[in-house]
Amino acid sequence: MDQQCQPGADPDFAESDEALRRVYGESALFSRVGAFTLVHLDSPAEDEIARRVADFDPDEFFFDDCPLCMSAKAEGGHIVFDGPEREDPLRDGPAGEAFDAGLAELAAAAETFAEAVAFAAPADVAARYTEHVGGLHDRLVETLWSQESEERVEVFGRQFARALTTVEEVCHAVPELAPMAKPVEEALAGLATLWRGL
Repeated sequence: MDQQCQPGADPDFAESDEALRRVYGESALFSRVGAFTLVHLDSPAEDEIARRVADFDPDEFFFDDCPLCMSAKAEGGHIVFDGPEREDPLRDGPAGEAFDAGLAELAAAAETFAEAVAFAAPADVAARYTEHVGGLHDRLVETLWSQESEERVEVFGRQFARALTTVEEVCHAVPELAPMAKPVEEALAGLATLWRGL
């Protein structure tokens, strides 16, 4: 289910169904669980609504300790069900597993090469390597989960190009590091091939 939380509800005040329908539309259905209103936009069957109500646990829904999550959990709000999530090949299934494995391979290769870069490359080149390649794993994961597949194509492209350019710059500055750069280049190429092929 695609679920979204709309925080800001007063736990002592439950909006009327009429007021909520003006916001969510005439076909919306509503269930209340404590300070939360479950908003069903996907026309679920009665048993599905009952399951959602029974399964809704704010402690599980707001599993992160971020301040926004903690505030929403404390204040209540609207939890919107608007239909099944579309499958994302990089997040689900065999391609997602391959992408995860490729990310792990990239992280390991980048970390191993970082030691040699820090020791042998000029400070400004080493700093760019740390930013563009060393931090790439985290940026790719953030992009993967914060953007839809169509939007992240351009972002991934820029991130991979910047990382490959930086590895080339390291190898140009310190040619003897070129053989040690191969695992990083191969991990980057493998990830790029995977996401371009979807």
